[in-house]
Order: sequence, then C-alpha cells, then structure tokens
Amino acid sequence: MLKPPIEERHHYHDVLPPKASPEELQVVVMLHRVLATPQPSTELQARIRRLASTLRGDQPFAALDQGHENTGRKPILSQAASPVRVELPADSQQQTTQPERILTHHNSPPQHRWFRTALGTLAAVLVAGLILTYWILLPKLSETPAGPASSPTPSLETRPPAALTASQLRAQLHYPLFVPTRLPPGLSALYNTDGPGPEALVSITFVTSSGETAFILAQAPADRLPLPEEGEPVMLPNGIVAQFFPSSAKAGGYPSLEWVQEGTHIVLLGGTLGREELIAVAGSLSPTADLVLLKARSVASPTPVPEPTATSPLGIPGHLALVLGNQLRVDEKVFEETGTLSLPAWSPSGRWIAYRNDGERTVVVRAMDGTQRVSLSELVPNGPITLFAWSPTEDLLAVAPSNGGLSLYRPDAPTQVRTLRGELVGSLAWAPDGRMLAVVLVGELGSTAPDRLVVFDLPEGAAHVVTTAQETHLQLAGWWPDGQGLLFWEFPLTSQSLAADGVPLRSLNLATGEVTTLTTMLADQDFVAWGPPGKESPSILVIGSHGREHWTAPKQLLQCNLQLRACTPIAMNAATQQLLGVACDPNTQHCESQTPITVTPEQTVTLFPTWFPSTLVAVINAPALTAQPATETELTHWMAARRLSIIHPDGTLGPALPEAISYGVLQAQWVTSDALLVLQVPMPGRARLLWVRVPSGQIQVLAELNDLVPDPPLDRHGAPVLRLAWIAAWHP
Repeated sequence: MLKPPIEERHHYHDVLPPKASPEELQVVVMLHRVLATPQPSTELQARIRRLASTLRGDQPFAALDQGHENTGRKPILSQAASPVRVELPADSQQQTTQPERILTHHNSPPQHRWFRTALGTLAAVLVAGLILTYWILLPKLSETPAGPASSPTPSLETRPPAALTASQLRAQLHYPLFVPTRLPPGLSALYNTDGPGPEALVSITFVTSSGETAFILAQAPADRLPLPEEGEPVMLPNGIVAQFFPSSAKAGGYPSLEWVQEGTHIVLLGGTLGREELIAVAGSLSPTADLVLLKARSVASPTPVPEPTATSPLGIPGHLALVLGNQLRVDEKVFEETGTLSLPAWSPSGRWIAYRNDGERTVVVRAMDGTQRVSLSELVPNGPITLFAWSPTEDLLAVAPSNGGLSLYRPDAPTQVRTLRGELVGSLAWAPDGRMLAVVLVGELGSTAPDRLVVFDLPEGAAHVVTTAQETHLQLAGWWPDGQGLLFWEFPLTSQSLAADGVPLRSLNLATGEVTTLTTMLADQDFVAWGPPGKESPSILVIGSHGREHWTAPKQLLQCNLQLRACTPIAMNAATQQLLGVACDPNTQHCESQTPITVTPEQTVTLFPTWFPSTLVAVINAPALTAQPATETELTHWMAARRLSIIHPDGTLGPALPEAISYGVLQAQWVTSDALLVLQVPMPGRARLLWVRVPSGQIQVLAELNDLVPDPPLDRHGAPVLRLAWIAAWHP
C-alpha cells in the first residue's frame, strides 16, 4: 500500500495510540480513503474511547500524554469524552460498593511502564479491529460515512424502506456506477453514499435473507482514491487486470478485489464470498444494468429480495422461459406462435427473449412484457435463420442465416441490423467480455475454400483469422473461461462414420497461436462444462469418450487445464457402489433387474457435466454396456438407470439427493449456487421439468412434458431426444 502523506497520518491520532505501528496507520488510512471522510464519526470515537478506557481501567494516560507531546499535538477530546466515566453494567453496580472511577491524566511510577506498554499494544490492536469492523459493516450502522444519521422517528418501523434503482442513482453521479448482473438468489442490495454530490462514494452491501453480508461493492471516481497497490494480478472476464488481496489485516480479514474501470475505482470486499465468487461477480458488473437498491440506514431488519431476484409465479427465484410446442411461457404469460418453438434464450438484461420458430424457419425476438415481437427473417436476408447467440454483456444478438451472412441485431433499434460478413457461418461463440465474436467461416455456397476460424474485434471493427483447417471441418466449442483462447472440434472430411465415434478437441491460445489437442470426445456441446472465469489456470470439464453410443465405455469425466494443455481424469466413486433402482446389470448385459446392483467405476459411464463455478459439479452416471440393448424395453430400463450425482471438483461426493430424483434423469443444469433444473423421466411415458434445491433436496415440478417426449426418450445411440436448452431458459 502507498505510504500516506504526513497530513493524512494525523487524521486519526485522537483515536489511535501515539506509538501505533506503520501497519496500523496504513489500515486507518485505508479506512479514510474508502470512506472519504477526514475523521471518524462521533459515535465511533466514543466507542473506541470506551473500549480503551474499559481495557485500561484506572491505568494512567501518561503514555497518551507523552505521545502527543512527541508529536507536538494535544489530544482532541469531546465534552462527552473528557473526563471519561466508566459505565458498569446494572448488575455490577448493584454488587459493588466501590465508588465510580474517574480517569484523569497523571504520571505513573517507572516500574509500571512495561505494563502500560503491553496494555497500549492490546488496545491498539482492538481499536484497529473495531475500525475495520465498522468499515466492513458500514451499511449496517446507524450513520453514514459522512457523519451521524438523523435520529429515527418513532414511526420509522412502519415506513417502507427508502429505495431507488441503480439507474436513478447513476443519474445523480458523474462517473459510471456498476452493478452485478448475476447474483445468487435471495440477496438484497443496501446502498449508502458519503454525500449527495456527483462525486459521492457509493457502497452497496449485498445481504442474505438472514442478514449475513455476502459481499460489499464500493465505488468512487478514479481520481478520488489512490490507485490500488500491487497485490496478486487477476485477469477478469472482461480482460481487465484487478489486484486480489487475500484474507489479511489490510483487507479487514476478508478477501478483496480492486481495480479501475471506465473511470471508476471499484473495490469488492468478500463477506461470505471467496476468491472465485468475487471474480465471478466482478465479471458480471455492468454500467448499464439496473437493480433495486434499498437505503441502508432505513433498514432495521433484512429486506425482501429485490426485483432482479424476485420470486416468479412458479415459486422459484428469477424468471423461467419455457417453449412447449407452439407456446412460449414466461412466468404467468403465454404467447402462441404458428410453428413449433425451440431454444429460448434471455438477453443479459432480462428484457428480451430470443427463440427459434421452426415452423416459420426464423428467429423471433420478443419483449418479456409482450409489447414487441420481431421476426428476424424480415430484417436479415438469406434465411432460414437457425444460428443465433446473445452477447454475454449487452442486449446484442448475433444472427447467422443458413444461406450465408453474419449480422448483429439490437432489440432497442428493432429496424436496424449490422452486417459483418456475407460468407456461410458454421458456428459462433461470444467472448466472455462481449468484445469479440468467434465464428467458423465455411466460405460462400459452392466454394471449396477451407474452414477458417475468425475472431471479430467489435470495438476495433477488425477481423482476424486465427487458424485455418487442413482438409478438415471446424466446429466451435467455446472460449476459454478467461477469454484468452478458443476451443474447437476438428472433423475429418474423409470419414463421417469415424467422426461419429469421437473427434479431437483442440485448444487455441490466442496470445501464442499454439494449438493443442486436449482429448478425444463426442462433439456435443452438453459434454463440456466451463469452470470459474477468473481462475489463473482456466479449466473446463469434458467427457472424454470413444464410441457414439452413450452407454459405451470409456466415457469419463476429465478436468482440462487450458494453460497447462493437459486433461486429468476425475476419480469418481473410487470404490464400488450400489446404484439403487438400476434396471440394468452390467455383468450380464441385461436390462431387466429391478434390484440394486453393485458396480465399479469401470462399469459406469459419465455423461452431461454441469459446473457451478468453484462449487459443485452435477453429472449423469449410468451402467456401461458392451452392446446395444436388444429391445425397446431394455432401452427403457437403461434410461431408468441414469442416475444424477453431485460431486466436488476434486471428485469427492457432494450432497446426497432424494431417491425420487436420482434415477431416470435425462439431463441437469445448475442455474444458481443451490438449485438445479432437472429433466427427468420417472417412469415410462412420463417426463417432467424440476427445480431441485441442493443440499435440502426440495423438489418442485415446473412442467409436465409427457406430450413432448417419446417413449423411450432416447435415440438409437442412447442420446436424449430432448435437451434442457431446447425448451427452457432461466434468468435471475
């Protein structure tokens, strides 16, 4: 941390011991800079003095006098603090006959100075702790950083909390105000400022329903606070390098991230969140997103969940979009179309939903409130349109018609389309920061040109060819979690049959241009799960596999370190286990038994990983078979044997799930840190979409899907004929 200037070091001399260490002074200066106030409030001063007085008892203040003589300054004492009266608890006052002690300034014998020194040191440590506690829990105290709050009126408890939106607060400031766009459910946002001016420091505390602080987001103009000191450099998903500080005295015992972005100095302080969670929050910050903010000093108890995480009519946090046949269902609203719908996708703001209308062979963008509907085939030529994807940071939709072309569409400008390219696009993927768009160009129709992997830098308006296929076909899998590289599959053109049994997954480092083969696998987007976006060594989970049938081993869970260019198997269930409700015996290769069967890891296949960053992994386990089930009945029994398991990233078992949802699972997907969307076939002819809370195991049926799923719901290779992404999309 930068050394404080001389004049700044004396702001808190009246509350710190005169011989405070440089470390203690730096901690106090950090408090001063974050709060942007020249001295602590009157209440805080009184608390500190009472604490010091209680600790020292009737010990003299000679050391304090001596310290001020050394600095040439006299102690500044308020009338309430000089002389200081020790207030004993009521029960103590009744039991003691000693008179109240008045602490005055006097000298003491030299033999007691060592004792005073020890007590002074202890008091200094506790005082610093009290200051840091005040700093971390700032929005919970009854006063603002600029001074004491006005006295509450007797009717305050019956008044609704003062609230405004982030947009309203942003309009009062002369610098960009950032708010997170992705939050765990159940958090309330409590804001505070150090004044009404346009340069005010803003502190937003996110608290759980139990009142526990999850994290604090503090912001101020970049020129109001000094540049962050050199901590551990961390690359955020948007490409900005932040400084990370682990748990230490300088960070108040909490981890923190600090950086400057678009003229705003941002500090993220962890409460219950750790390093990776803070990085994930930092990656979701937006200067345009909206959020309901409650005034901190008006809140006497935990407040209801704000609008971005409000409970939907379905009884779950956030909002769920479902496409069922020709209907789009958004919470309680139902919109009907003329064709079958699929692939619903929310825009980052949650204002828009894009989905495919397979009957009209187009992509439709609809406002969540139903006030606007646009069919992109009316704006984008060369239809039909089947390929589309939202930017992860703004309401900007990339669209690629089947007959060639690449365009960008903004729903806020419903009649304008920006065309980037005219060639045929095979696949596309947005970078995590939304600044770049990667596409595979396969040339004009009828062209024999090789596939090219191209990255469009949208702010610069430039396109860069990063790799060219050599008699192969390329298909994008996605970006590295930190945006520093790309993942793609490479198909041999000579044998489509060989490609169906597995193709190499390549990793391209954009900084060096190096291409590495990670593993061989089925080219299935649902066989890849992305890890934490800000990790130093970005990693993904994949299903390494050979053979097109989903029941054929080996199909094992691998964790791939993209920087090290290596994949390591995750040892799940190292010992044998009993799969309850399994209907297939891998030893006899028959799918008839209805009794629990003991299997080894080698006798199971692992499918469809989903990874909530830095927390838990959910996968589907099923018995491995050496031959295709002979009958439809046996295939149905193998479907019943598909078990949902929760594990930690190191492979150790996670929370157990109720038996009612552990079998017959087609697919699962994390949507929050403690909830999964689950697609289950609990019995032949029945399918349902579930909301499952982990670890409580609470289950809620969101929709019955019997009419959408055939029996059995698998194709001849064991792949589900229905996927979560085809019918459901959730937004916080």
